[in-house]
Amino acid sequence: MKSKTTIITSVIVVLILLLIRVPWHDLLDRFFANKPVYDMNTQPIEAFSVDDVYLAPKVEMPDVDESDPKALYEAGLKLIDDMRAFKQVETLLLKAANMNYPPAYSALADLYILHHEKPAERGGAVESRVDYVIKYLKLAAKYDDNAISRLFKFYESVAERTSDPARKAQLRELAYTTALNGAQRGHIDSMIGTAMFLDAGYGVEKNRAAADAWYEKAVEAGSTYAAYQLGMRALGGDGNMATIIPKARYWLTIAANRGDRASIEMLNSLLTDDEIRQKTAVSENPFTVGQ
Repeated sequence: MKSKTTIITSVIVVLILLLIRVPWHDLLDRFFANKPVYDMNTQPIEAFSVDDVYLAPKVEMPDVDESDPKALYEAGLKLIDDMRAFKQVETLLLKAANMNYPPAYSALADLYILHHEKPAERGGAVESRVDYVIKYLKLAAKYDDNAISRLFKFYESVAERTSDPARKAQLRELAYTTALNGAQRGHIDSMIGTAMFLDAGYGVEKNRAAADAWYEKAVEAGSTYAAYQLGMRALGGDGNMATIIPKARYWLTIAANRGDRASIEMLNSLLTDDEIRQKTAVSENPFTVGQ
């Protein structure tokens, strides 16, 4: 009897819902409205509101000498991956940064990338997490060349996620100029980044010749990756095989002699039958690095 009553009640509820045409997806949306799920791989960074607060048990502030920026920085690093300790880490790293301790700048950028918390208010103004990441990577770039590549890659990652064409163009121009500044300082990763932006036409007019020139400078500075890229670009370029193959071999050989396995395999695939016979007489590997 009880089960029969339950069935009848359920039928009545369904009929009422159908009569008043309640959209089920609205009910689900309302149910999940206050339960945000963050996914840095699929959700644009700028979509995170500065009001997002991660509610979790408090973490005690570590006992540290607040006059020692290195100690403050190291204490912050120990807690940076703990989602509960955002405010404590931010406080520690900001104190170190305010003492002009350069490693704290990059750590603060990491903090705002890793966490979805509201950045501290300063001077009555609240900036977005993206603005804070950029701010501290810029400061870090004055002391650390690796922060330069992090900065232009971050600009590009945000540009890739934004749907606003004007904003995308602005960010890519910033990415290119940042990479170019680093390249002009002799930073290899920035040289490669500059070449990639020129090749794609991101933030600058597309220019394949200028891209090749920066790849060549990167090779001269010691980049194996740039040599491999030049070899592959030669193979995909215009012209006849009589000029393409020697050019590709030249760059791939440089990369191969630096131990790049992909270049060795590509060189093997470019060997003629006569060359294969000559090489196999010397080595089981048709292409031997250094020969």
